[in-house]
Amino acid sequence: MRHKSKTSDKFFHYKNFVEKQTNQQIKISRFDHGGEYKYDELNDFCQKEDIKRGFTTACTPQENGVSEHKNRFLINVVLTMLSYVKLPKVFWGEALLTTNYL
Repeated sequence: MRHKSKTSDKFFHYKNFVEKQTNQQIKISRFDHGGEYKYDELNDFCQKEDIKRGFTTACTPQENGVSEHKNRFLINVVLTMLSYVKLPKVFWGEALLTTNYL
């Protein structure tokens, strides 16, 4: 995203995508305390759709265990991949995209 003001639109698209893929309704969503998640438009949408909003404590990424676990996993695989094929770190981005795809 180029501007944080697009966060609401991205969340709307994400909600539609997830619900179509899983045939399940989003019941709760957890956000950090970034200002982009506190727009009235997003608040009203979540209220209308009965989505509970949870906020993590500021400066505590460990509260989001799933994301932290996935990030750590991706980093470990990327480092292993680069080391195994003896590629320089300049290929970090491509290795990360490949790892995420796999």
